[in-house]
Amino acid sequence: MPKEDTQFKPNNNANPEGRPKGSFSILTILKKKLQECPSGEDKRTYAERIVEKLLEDAEKKGDTQMRKIIFNYIEGMPAQAMDVTSGGEKLFIQISKEIADKNDINTESDNNSQG
Repeated sequence: MPKEDTQFKPNNNANPEGRPKGSFSILTILKKKLQECPSGEDKRTYAERIVEKLLEDAEKKGDTQMRKIIFNYIEGMPAQAMDVTSGGEKLFIQISKEIADKNDINTESDNNSQG
């Protein structure tokens, strides 16, 4: 349990002023624009055109950050490859002889084997 003096106090909002004026959510824009979709038009195609327009506007302004945000909203963050094998080398795990014997695990090194 955190200390009482570090906990949020009742009626004390950490961001009392909320989202700054003039800022927007891409999701909010898409939802609003999709409500304006002309009848008979495919909403998916209409949404694609809206996203293309947002990307074009960001490109015209030279706003690379906005382009990244739009892509991340739509496609998700790119996968980050991470090597957790100690620099590409195999990891060796030592287990006790008792656990090895109990689980029928061979703990003898195969350094002399020819393969």
